[in-house]
Amino acid sequence: MTEIVSGFSARQLLLRDGLLITDTVLAAFDDISLQLNTDAADITDLASTNRWREWQPASGRIGLNIEAEGFVVGSTATLISRAVAGTTHNYRLNYAADKAFSGLFLIAQIVLGAEGDDGDAPQSLRLTLSSAGAITFSTT
Repeated sequence: MTEIVSGFSARQLLLRDGLLITDTVLAAFDDISLQLNTDAADITDLASTNRWREWQPASGRIGLNIEAEGFVVGSTATLISRAVAGTTHNYRLNYAADKAFSGLFLIAQIVLGAEGDDGDAPQSLRLTLSSAGAITFSTT
């Protein structure tokens, strides 16, 4: 079962620093947009019947983009340093209490909001992640 961060429901998305469900939660989001894109590769050559295009088996590309708004659970330093460096990292994204995407992602955009007035409130965050390799989808 997915860990619930205080103030959020099982509908939230948790961003974990690594591929395991036990890895540290970096951020929690309650406004989530997942976009899975697939592009098949097609070919046409002299052997193609009447020049009809043919799908190249097991080829093409698949990409997963995630846009989310929520808050930082710990320090922002990890997310900021990875975004500035433009490096990819393994993340696990748990959502809907029993589903997860995991794999290599790039932080394509990060927007940090102001911290709460009392200094104890979590910092707001808007984040865009783009897959950078094979992604695994799992349910528990």
